Amino acid sequence: MMSDAVKLSTVERLIASRRPFPPAIREQFERDSRERHERRLVAVIWPSIIVYNVLLGVDYFLVPDAWQVSAAIHFVIVTPLAIGIAVLLPRLQSRTSREILAALVPSAMSLQVLFIFAATTSPFADQYQYLVVLNTVFLSTSLRPQFWIVLTVSAIVFALHFAAVQFLSDLRWQEAAMASLVLMMVTYVTAIGSLSAQRRERRSYLFRLRESLRHAEADLSSRHDKLTGFLNRSGLDKALKDLWKGPVSQVAAIMIDIDHFKSYNDHYGHLAGDSCLKEMATIIAAETRQPKDIVARFGGEEFLVLLPNTDLREGSRIAERMRRALTDAAMLHEGEGACGFISASFGVGSAATKTMSARELISAADAALYHVKKNGRNGVWPAVDRPVLSVVGPGAGETERRSA
Repeated sequence: MMSDAVKLSTVERLIASRRPFPPAIREQFERDSRERHERRLVAVIWPSIIVYNVLLGVDYFLVPDAWQVSAAIHFVIVTPLAIGIAVLLPRLQSRTSREILAALVPSAMSLQVLFIFAATTSPFADQYQYLVVLNTVFLSTSLRPQFWIVLTVSAIVFALHFAAVQFLSDLRWQEAAMASLVLMMVTYVTAIGSLSAQRRERRSYLFRLRESLRHAEADLSSRHDKLTGFLNRSGLDKALKDLWKGPVSQVAAIMIDIDHFKSYNDHYGHLAGDSCLKEMATIIAAETRQPKDIVARFGGEEFLVLLPNTDLREGSRIAERMRRALTDAAMLHEGEGACGFISASFGVGSAATKTMSARELISAADAALYHVKKNGRNGVWPAVDRPVLSVVGPGAGETERRSA
């Protein structure tokens, strides 16, 4: 689910500047990539356990005097630890926690190698210690944790390896220095490669996120009226389908029509008419619980408000608050037929979603609106049930408003 804190403009700036993720983007990235990240770590650790134990054969040939101890460490300590980590990883919420835990696997494997290297008297021990290099490569290229984790684990392993080859072995100092140099260079190359891979992953994510946000904005724009910001008819159709499929049991509908709006446009001009519509939208928005309530621009000067879990009485009260707020705004209307100020008519209907369709409910509110228009405008009328529709249909209401 896309966070409201993630904006397209922010993503565009990050792509251009190549700066680190700010908190909102980082949180979104971790949410979006969590499942894939978990699968990748687990999928890497299980084969590594098998390979690690297969390499026990190397111990048999290179350090036969310590082979049994190595086997015991393999099967009693490191393998159960790695299996436990693989099982526990999917339960961790934090990406950092998962990566730190996963990094314990190559760390434990490296410690086992260094312990056996320090304990053996085999003449092939100088070759055996290079197994640490494999674990370093495994950490950086397969697990690919955050760069600071790679650096921290690699630094600890390097320090232990340096101490082992310099002070706990029979290697000449030239051989020990060469071993340390090899490990240092491998650590550097793989760490830089890991950092580059992480940057590519994050940059690729930004491009995907940008496309997702662009599509979301385009979809939002196609479903909303540009002048008022409310849903247009296309957006309303989708909202109605979702509302009637949801758990809501009762819905109140308020149909609103600005009185004598045509004469207002004729008298003041269309720019003033647009300002009037915006002011009306502000008043409606102030009395609704968006986004819980559905508000749409139904026509030129018509608005539709759908109030989930609201009965007829409460719907009428909300409509009356809107009417009074518009009266209090005291917007001048000196055009033909007006009473000096902008007013509006409100028709209200309410029904259970299981017994009345969205179209029927809107028709009931439209019929109530027709009743108000027919009886002087600037009022609220509650349409309670369907018999009203049999007397006054929505077509009659449209005729009355067009004639107004």
